[in-house]
Amino acid sequence: MTTSLVHHHVLERLSRLNAAGKLAHAYLFTGPRGIGKAETALALAQVVNCAEGGTDVLSCGCASCRKIAGGNHPDIYIVEKLEDKSEILIDQLRALMSRLELRAAEAKVKVAIIKDAELLRLEAANAFLKTLEEPRPGTLLILTTADPRNVLGTIASRCHEARFFPLSHDALAEHLKNEYDVSLVDAGVLAFFAEGSPGRAGELGADFLERKNLALNEFIFGRFDEALIKKYGDKEAARELL
Repeated sequence: MTTSLVHHHVLERLSRLNAAGKLAHAYLFTGPRGIGKAETALALAQVVNCAEGGTDVLSCGCASCRKIAGGNHPDIYIVEKLEDKSEILIDQLRALMSRLELRAAEAKVKVAIIKDAELLRLEAANAFLKTLEEPRPGTLLILTTADPRNVLGTIASRCHEARFFPLSHDALAEHLKNEYDVSLVDAGVLAFFAEGSPGRAGELGADFLERKNLALNEFIFGRFDEALIKKYGDKEAARELL
C-alpha cells in the first residue's frame, strides 16, 4: 500500500465514526482516478482491525496492520476488473459473497473493496444487492469509482458517499519534489500535467519531464523548423515561447 496516497482528512473522519460505533457498513469512495481512494480504503481496513486501537495505522507495527499493508491478510478482499475483461464479472461477485459468508480467520471486521464500481453491470450488481442491504455483522464494504454517474443507482443508494478531491497544485508539487527528488520547478510542471492526482503523476513517471523536453525539441527542430523560424525569428526564440 502506498501510504503517501492516503487522504488523511477522509481517514480521520471515518476513524472518528468507527471509534464512536457509527461507521456505516457500506461506503462509496468517489473522486478522480489515481487520487488515492483504494489506498485510503485499505487504511480504513487497518483502522477497524488494528490491534493497537487504530490511532496511527500508517506507522503501526501490529500484525493485522502489517498484513493489510502487505496485501496478505486473509479477511481483506479486493475485487477489480480482470485484465482481459471490460467489466467486473458476476462470478467475481459470487466468489466474494461466498467468502463474506464464512467466519473471519483473523479479522475483527472483514473488509471487501470493490474497485471501479462503475464496471459493475446490472447482473453482477443485482447479485450483490442483498449483501449490500443485509451484510453479515462484522463486515465493511467499500466501493470506489472515478465515474459516479455510471454507478448503478441501486448500488449507490445503499452506500454512504465519501468524496475525494484533487490535491492543490502546490501540495502535489511538494509531494512530487520529495517523491522523485527533483527541483520544485520540475515538480510543479509534473503536477500541472497530473491535474491534482498523485496516481496520474505516477503513470506519467519520473522521466516525463525528459520525454516532454525531447518531444518539444523534436517539434521545434524537426519538420516544423522552417515555419517556426520564419514565424518567431530563430530556433531559441521558438523554443522559449513554446
